[in-house]
Amino acid sequence: MKNKKLKCILLIDDNQDDNFFHERVIYKGSYAEKVVTKQSGQEALFF
Repeated sequence: MKNKKLKCILLIDDNQDDNFFHERVIYKGSYAEKVVTKQSGQEALFF
């Protein structure tokens, strides 16, 4: 059974290296069509 790909995932973490790593895992695993990264909760709320 194939999992459904999400349209978008929002990653929120203040560590750029973690965001980069997690974004790569999401794309390589075909979990989402788009990944948006933000480095703070406030930045994510304004998104």
